[in-house]
Amino acid sequence: MPNLLFEWKKSWRNHKLLLLIAVSFIIIVSLFLRNVLLQEEFSTNQFDNWINYQQDVFTIMAEYEQGISSETVSERNRELHFNSLEMNEVIFDIQEIIRIEDWKALAQLELTFLEKVQIDMELGGSYSALSEQELNQWIEKNKILVANQLPIESSDYPVTSTSFMKMILLLFSGIMGLLILTFFFSDYISDEFENDTIKTLSTQPVSIKKIFLSKYINFLFITIIWLISIISLSMLVSFFYHQDFGSFVYPQPIEGSGSDFHISTWEYSLKLLLLSVAIYMFYVSKLLVLSVLFQTKLTTLISMFFLLVMGYFLTHNIEWLQFSGNPFLYVNPAMIIEHPNEYGFFIPIMVLVISSVVLFYLSLFLLKFNFVFNKQSNFLKPFKRGEELARKHPFIATFLFEIRKGTRLGKWKLSLIIVIISLISCYGYLNYQKSENELFFNEWVNRDITTLEEQSIPYIEMDIQMGEENVAALAAKESLTEEEEAQLAMLQIYLEEQYQINDNRYEELKRIKTLRSSYHQDNWTDYYDYWIHENRLWKGEIEIPFVEYHYDYTTFTLDASIEEKKWLKQHHLEPVLPSNLVYTIHEQHQNLWDERSWRENTRKIDTTAIFSIYLLYDTAFYFLIIFILVVIFGGGLSDEIGKKNTLSFMKTQPIPFATIFYSKYISALIFSLCIGIGSILAILIIGLIGNRFGDMYFPVLKYGVDRLNSSTIYSEELPFHFIAMGQYILEGSLLYILLLVFILTISIYYSIFVRKHILIMLLTGLTSIGGLFVITSVESLHSIAHLVPFTYLDIPKVINGELAYLLDNQRINILNASISIVVTIILMNSIMYFFIKSK
Repeated sequence: MPNLLFEWKKSWRNHKLLLLIAVSFIIIVSLFLRNVLLQEEFSTNQFDNWINYQQDVFTIMAEYEQGISSETVSERNRELHFNSLEMNEVIFDIQEIIRIEDWKALAQLELTFLEKVQIDMELGGSYSALSEQELNQWIEKNKILVANQLPIESSDYPVTSTSFMKMILLLFSGIMGLLILTFFFSDYISDEFENDTIKTLSTQPVSIKKIFLSKYINFLFITIIWLISIISLSMLVSFFYHQDFGSFVYPQPIEGSGSDFHISTWEYSLKLLLLSVAIYMFYVSKLLVLSVLFQTKLTTLISMFFLLVMGYFLTHNIEWLQFSGNPFLYVNPAMIIEHPNEYGFFIPIMVLVISSVVLFYLSLFLLKFNFVFNKQSNFLKPFKRGEELARKHPFIATFLFEIRKGTRLGKWKLSLIIVIISLISCYGYLNYQKSENELFFNEWVNRDITTLEEQSIPYIEMDIQMGEENVAALAAKESLTEEEEAQLAMLQIYLEEQYQINDNRYEELKRIKTLRSSYHQDNWTDYYDYWIHENRLWKGEIEIPFVEYHYDYTTFTLDASIEEKKWLKQHHLEPVLPSNLVYTIHEQHQNLWDERSWRENTRKIDTTAIFSIYLLYDTAFYFLIIFILVVIFGGGLSDEIGKKNTLSFMKTQPIPFATIFYSKYISALIFSLCIGIGSILAILIIGLIGNRFGDMYFPVLKYGVDRLNSSTIYSEELPFHFIAMGQYILEGSLLYILLLVFILTISIYYSIFVRKHILIMLLTGLTSIGGLFVITSVESLHSIAHLVPFTYLDIPKVINGELAYLLDNQRINILNASISIVVTIILMNSIMYFFIKSK
């Protein structure tokens, strides 16, 4: 108990909990204001949805009217027709209620409409806009709303207190909440190691187990206070807007069975709280293990961020990692609560708690044999074999000192481990995506073949057989009336059309079977011929009688896709799925999500060494590596400022301050460049082990005129050409190395003026991303964009000419990128040198 009280006092005095609550309050207010602003969009979406339902009702009304027009009409048909008329009337009432935003009345009207749909289904009607399960779930929800006089509200953007509280609690109890906690409390344990207070604690008449247990319980206590705070704040913010706390009986959807499709907000929130505590137990145990392993704030922060993000991302994207014993599977409480039949409720809590206990004892085991109690003396010689400073030039001696210090602190080991694990994890994900693409391709081909063989062709042949029998019957007559002659002529024309359509279907079946066999037998010529034919068909260059193709792809996209297949066919290269189209920027999309979907659906994925390096740049994964290296090595002078303030001690030595600064700068560059270049070599080795070297001549689309060769192709007066993937990788690697040096220089430059490491990282990120955003968004700056180094942060868009096209500045190229970045680095170093000399 005294230990726990001591830990609580220490946590309270550093004010981090108060700061965490303040930041949470800002997030809560921001999200609530967003939800309020999106209420109009919710109304619009509701109205649009009911227009769609009305169209479905119009369709069945027309069908039922046709059914009662005959002389013999059943009572069932009359009931269906009358019921459809009532459905239409209810929809008109619903649309009027939505206009006036009377959400309580809407619940009752929706229930009336749903009961009419239920009648239609019971009578065997044709209304199919809702499945039986969707209908039952919707009816159950509205019955609860009507019984408790509750309004309908948006599930994505709620504004009532209880529903908004549930949304906020979901946000902070999942991966987002854990990342926020990491940002504030990554030094919760590592501070004891950095300040050597762990040694003092170990001398006290209290076991280290009790010390760690008190820290563990105290952290859980902090998270519970935080949860209570965000629950209270979220409800209060909503109450000040609505003057109503809402109702805890509001139904929340779950994937139920039978008649249970909803639980109350109270039950949902209670389960969410229990899961949150279990998730935080798992989290604090991980924090203990990583703190004991790395013993510094920065390394613990990075490793915790990395472990959380990669563990969550890989678990939820790779199927074989989704086993019941993986605790990362349950760091998504909404999924657990809303799918009780699949995950249960107590099993996830048990897995999280057991994982927490195992990790807690693992941290104690590591601490027992860790470096604090068993490592050699801290008074290590600063130079190899104890050489003195006087034997070397001051700069060389200081530089070697920084190299050895960096080595002993283990920063390069940490960054190397994180980068390699990231690369291996991403390679595993690429392998998974490649398998998924192959599975999708095979399923698509087999489905089309089955459809043609078992449905389309038999149906047409049956139609032809019936037509031939009718023709034969008419032809067998000795004389035909004028009406019969006209009927015979029409049948003969119809049969000719059907013969042609049947031939087309057989031809299509033959081509798809050739596609399947060519892919599995490595006959790439036939494989590419199929796709060239398809692309030309979609473009309209090939016409098939009685067949119309409606594809909304631009001519540029189709031309680029055709030329890509021709290049691949000419160089006899193995295809990379998907093969149907190549991504281009000339497709029009209604919103950002559609554009992203188009990008992802056309992204080619392979696991060869060359293609893996290409994807390092094309997917912007290089940003993650640069971020990791800058965070670890870009602290500059701020690493020497803190509680120990070793910079003040270094200034007392007979060494110029510029020497101290530049030895740190160059040592950081060397460590970063070694690991940065090593990451490319690591991808190469992983790709060689996992697959093969790959094709250096694989085509990559580049916008604009090819000024070196005469390979430019024009599509609707827009020029493009292809470059070999080997050239793309060389240019990308050069830019990657230059950008690493450039961003690291910015970070260390800031360390002259800013003392806090985290603030330096934030400023570096804002400067880099903000510079790119400003130069690409402000049209008046586009003409000088080639002179600004921030333009070249987006490596793939620089190499493929996309930026040059979008900014209408053809001087954005790899040569100007190199000159701009190198000149800026030299200028920044000159400014730093003169500033330091003047101090």
